[in-house]
Amino acid sequence: MGAAMYTLFLVLISLFSLGLALVSWHRRYVRAAAAFSALMFALSVWAFGYAMEFAAPTLAAKIIWAKFQYVGIVSVPLAWLVFALRYTRRDSRLTPRFIALLSVLPVTTLILAWTNEYHGLIWRHVALRPPGEPPALSVVHGPAFWLHTAYSYGLLAIGTGYVFLYLLHAPPLYRNQSALILVAALIPIALNALYLARPAFLPDVDFTPFAFALTGAKIAW
Repeated sequence: MGAAMYTLFLVLISLFSLGLALVSWHRRYVRAAAAFSALMFALSVWAFGYAMEFAAPTLAAKIIWAKFQYVGIVSVPLAWLVFALRYTRRDSRLTPRFIALLSVLPVTTLILAWTNEYHGLIWRHVALRPPGEPPALSVVHGPAFWLHTAYSYGLLAIGTGYVFLYLLHAPPLYRNQSALILVAALIPIALNALYLARPAFLPDVDFTPFAFALTGAKIAW
């Protein structure tokens, strides 16, 4: 797939996710709709930044858009956990203090991404890819990236675990719905793990935004 197609798909995903965010926000009286709106808005930012990274012609421009993506990247796991807690009726845990504590590492990671040139904790090495490869950045990640990745997987796992537990005890009316949400959540987690493992049979492209868009469509439905 050429760079133009990747860019087009990512822009469409960004617009689709933004549309879901706006529709959900207008229906925020529905349980978990506001949290779902935040999740889709974060995904929209991530996908748009990734699209612009593909489209940017220079290394400096690509780095700017890679930093922009982190607004969405650090927000998606926390938004998913908040959605899962609201959906499974565990709202009592969502105090401002609780959310603020959970936000410390994502906000720190965002600051580190924006100031990476001074310390290299997110990206130890950043370069353009050779001609013929997908024109996203070629990067070697630093320790702060891996710390945030582990933290993000923890948030995603906890949220997904709550949905699974809810599925086991949900009334029949909500059991199929919960099963669909559970399956939808596992798709981007699996694809992100594949991207980080970088097997030779896959292009070196992060398909997580594509998968989260599919997740968003299933949850919205």
